[in-house]
Amino acid sequence: MNSKLNPFHILLDFGVILYIFFGTNLLTNFARNHLVAMFYIVALLHITALGFVLFDKVRSDNSSSLVGGDEESWLGKIQGLIFVLALGSSFWLIFPGVAISDIIGRELPGLGILIIGMIFAVWIILGIAMSGDGQGWKTPLQKMLFENIFPALFVFLFFICAETLILAVSNSQTISIDDLGFGAIMLLISYLPLRLMLTTKPPIKNIEFFSVLITVSILIYKMFI
Repeated sequence: MNSKLNPFHILLDFGVILYIFFGTNLLTNFARNHLVAMFYIVALLHITALGFVLFDKVRSDNSSSLVGGDEESWLGKIQGLIFVLALGSSFWLIFPGVAISDIIGRELPGLGILIIGMIFAVWIILGIAMSGDGQGWKTPLQKMLFENIFPALFVFLFFICAETLILAVSNSQTISIDDLGFGAIMLLISYLPLRLMLTTKPPIKNIEFFSVLITVSILIYKMFI
C-alpha cells in the first residue's frame, strides 16, 4: 500500500489546527453580528466543498468503489458509509438554523428551501461528475487544481466558517454555553465525512487517517476546554 502523504491534505489538517488555536477569534465577532449572513456563507461553502470532493472522487475513480471500497483496507471497507454520510451531511444546517431563528427572534428566511435545494444540488453535482466517471483529468493543471488544491481549500474554508458560526451561536445569550458540546457534534457530522472522503480516495493511506484523527482529537479538546 502506498503510504505517501498527500501534501495538500496535510496542509489542510495543519491549517485546521492553526485555526483552532489561533484563529477562532478573528471571525467570531463578525459571525455574532452577522449570524444570518454567516449561516448562508457556511451553506454556500458546504455545498461548494462537497461538490469539489464528490466531483474529484467520482471523476478519478469508478462508481463501484464509491460504495464498495478497497477490500484491502479497513478504511476502504467503510467507504460506502462515509459516502452516504457526506451526501446527507447538509441536514446539519437545520440545527444552527433553528438556533439562529431563536436568537434573532424570527424564522430564518428560506431555511427549508435551502436544505432541500442543497440536497438536489448534491445529486445534480454527482450526476454531472459521473458523466466523466473514472476518466481522470485531461491536463496536469486540471489534476493539480481539481484533485488537490480546490477540494482541500474549500473543505478548509468550510471548516473555519462552520466552526466560527457554531461558536458564535453556542456562546450567544440565547443559547447556553452547555450547547457547545452539541455544536461540536454538529461540526463533526458536517466536517468529518468531507475530510474522510479525501482520505478514502485510492490509493488509501492509513497514515493520512491518523493525521485526520489527530486533528479531530485536537478540535474536540479545544472546544471543551
